Amino acid sequence: MGIKTILRPIKSQNNVYIHIVKRLLEENGYEVCPLNKLSTYLSFNKARIVNLNWYENYYYDSKMANMLQYLKKHLVVILVKRLFGMKIIVTIHNKISHENKNRELAEKTLLWLIKESDVVIHLCQESLSYFDEKMNKRYNISIKEKSHVLYHPNYIGEYPDSDIIEFEKLFGKRNDKTMELLYIGNISRYKNIEILVEAAKRLHDLDIHFSIAGGGDQEYLNEIQMMVEKLDNIDIKPGYISDESIIGVVKGADCIVLPYQVDSMLNSASVILAISVGTTVVCPAIGTTLDMPDEFVYSYEYSDNNEHVVRLCEQISRAYNDFVNRGEWFIKRREKIINYAEVFLSQDGLRDKYKEIYEDLLSS
Repeated sequence: MGIKTILRPIKSQNNVYIHIVKRLLEENGYEVCPLNKLSTYLSFNKARIVNLNWYENYYYDSKMANMLQYLKKHLVVILVKRLFGMKIIVTIHNKISHENKNRELAEKTLLWLIKESDVVIHLCQESLSYFDEKMNKRYNISIKEKSHVLYHPNYIGEYPDSDIIEFEKLFGKRNDKTMELLYIGNISRYKNIEILVEAAKRLHDLDIHFSIAGGGDQEYLNEIQMMVEKLDNIDIKPGYISDESIIGVVKGADCIVLPYQVDSMLNSASVILAISVGTTVVCPAIGTTLDMPDEFVYSYEYSDNNEHVVRLCEQISRAYNDFVNRGEWFIKRREKIINYAEVFLSQDGLRDKYKEIYEDLLSS
């Protein structure tokens, strides 16, 4: 058996990233254990490193329940580090919790956790600069020396391959002259689906079809369904796409469009999924897209919802112009995007970087 290491969470129903990291650690020879069995491994003092993801999030409605969870989280970290001498890795996924009600507590926990950690893993360059500034303000320290930027790995081979027939099963037969824009992912308020619906209204005269596929917040989903009822250029299919179909659905779109709120977002799994099959993206300038070549994404900045609609429409129109007037280039770009994902977001490269980080921690 290899050296024990703890990964939290060790699995996630809707997030492929954790499955990839677990597999890569195992390929490096580690026995990966869940945090909920921490006491078993600590009793034999065999777990050497703990890698925490989304540890700062709070999900209870009760303030008292969240405060008890806050104390528990701190106690676990203190036990791990000071009593048992384990090394702590914190992997940062967002600027702050997407849920407004617990943001202050989540931010306080995350910044404290970064201070206590031995290594901080960032999935994009913006994450490093953003949190280094935050830590300077909160604790008067820089985290650059213990930080590593390990780009979010591609999703190539993570799902069964499928063809665009899966897209057509959901949204009907494709017309090659009509540009297909797709939102895919969780239907939550921070994903700004209503901004996309408004863009569809304003761009009604262009030969663009908008599609929305995903599950999540049922109340919000109902609101979106009511918004699109009278629009003939947008369709919505509630429910998560199966693993067997998702690659074909993404292939069937000319662009994935993701009108995120930028106050909390740093990284996007949907962007990674899109480029892993060669589909370009229309998305605000978040950490994931800022690290990519400009020709692969149609990105933009905005300051409020009104400007968001305007900037989103501008970039969709730009993509549409490329689709109509640079059709051959638009198609050939798919191969360039896939090649970028294979080379620069390589899972093999990430495995090697993890190997180096873990070996450095074990030898220190």
